[in-house]
Amino acid sequence: MNIASLDNLPPLTKQEALNILATPLNDLKLGSDYYKAVFHLAKYPCKETEEALLALLYKESFEQPIQIAQRKAIEILAHLDCRRAIPVIGNLLTSDDPYIVENSAWALNKLGCNEKVLHSYIGTLLTQPNQNRRILVQSLSGMLARSELSKIRDLFNSDPLSPGVKGACIAAIFRLTGESSEVSQLGKYLELPNQNDRQSAVQDIIDANASSLLGKVVSTPISPFFKLRAIDHLWSKKLDNNDNKELFNIIETTLIDDPNKLALVKSSNHQEDIDSCIKKLFNTDFNVGYIALKILLGKKLSNVFPHLINSWDKITKDYGAIYFLTILFRKIEGLDQSQTNLVIEFLFSCLSNDWPLFMKFRSSAIISLMKIDPSICKGHISQWLDVNLNPYWPCRYSTLMCMDELLGPLELYPFIGDLKNKFNDNNRFVSAKAKDIFYRL
Repeated sequence: MNIASLDNLPPLTKQEALNILATPLNDLKLGSDYYKAVFHLAKYPCKETEEALLALLYKESFEQPIQIAQRKAIEILAHLDCRRAIPVIGNLLTSDDPYIVENSAWALNKLGCNEKVLHSYIGTLLTQPNQNRRILVQSLSGMLARSELSKIRDLFNSDPLSPGVKGACIAAIFRLTGESSEVSQLGKYLELPNQNDRQSAVQDIIDANASSLLGKVVSTPISPFFKLRAIDHLWSKKLDNNDNKELFNIIETTLIDDPNKLALVKSSNHQEDIDSCIKKLFNTDFNVGYIALKILLGKKLSNVFPHLINSWDKITKDYGAIYFLTILFRKIEGLDQSQTNLVIEFLFSCLSNDWPLFMKFRSSAIISLMKIDPSICKGHISQWLDVNLNPYWPCRYSTLMCMDELLGPLELYPFIGDLKNKFNDNNRFVSAKAKDIFYRL
């Protein structure tokens, strides 16, 4: 659950939220007020908040506003590490609402539940197709519920079964037994046409600790967020001051994100017109966007640019399209000065505080700006390396990567202090990259 999303709702004080939850549903102006109150209580972690959320879970009701609020209350209690909620959350596994059951299983895992009775009940739910069996399997695996291994195996061997559920079973069997005979199948799931299946496969590879598949993960056409997460979880080799080339190559391939180096699921049609390709940059399936981007990169940017201008307002408001645009602008040869200025202005706008600090296009914008003209970036490098101003580690790493590639020793000298400061960066990869650059000077 992203607590930051609560800020999109009208603000409530703790007391206002508590008052709403204490009010009978029929006396509320809006049924959704329960949901709003629960969300805002996440901002006020204390015993009083826990008591109010627990009281909500004890309500037996088929009213949709109450059930929707209960789903979120379960999540929040888990995030608050409220272990005394385990009994009531366990009881909710019998709910007729599959979403409450799903959230309950997830929460029990989050809370580290070791009660075999609850493990067993979750295991019985694996035979019910209307349940989110992927979450149920992941929860049993996370709780190390070896008593339910036979039920997970039975599910794995049943047919038909979605790749997401099958992949979760493979990861769970590995985690509970160490058996790896089926783990290679997860690599094949990275090639599936459905993006959700590809993303699920990455999580299953993480859960199965299948570091041998990391190279294949990096070449998968999905958001770089999932790939960077896999690198962070699967890279277990000790970081050596002398030789981290393999690690740096994996990270930098992911950050540069050249569509020509991805294992695209569908072949591209190089005859597709420019406007059609631009339209596909808005597609929520990254594979579709990468195919379109690959075609556009094969054309002269000066020919593409007028078409971009026609959709400029729309493109620069869409997160996915912005990301692909930052990659398209890595090379801007052929543009006139006014077009070049517009590109640079756009890339700097991607780094504005108007955007959330963890947007994936921020690090990509840094790479493009540095490649276009390092001289216009030198005054920003110290800020881009500041963990307080750029808490998203790929931004800091991308800055170091471009400094290493594009600046000579004399140009790097003014940033010696910044490099030394990065030795203690809170991200191990950023720290390793800074040390690598420094010790080669």
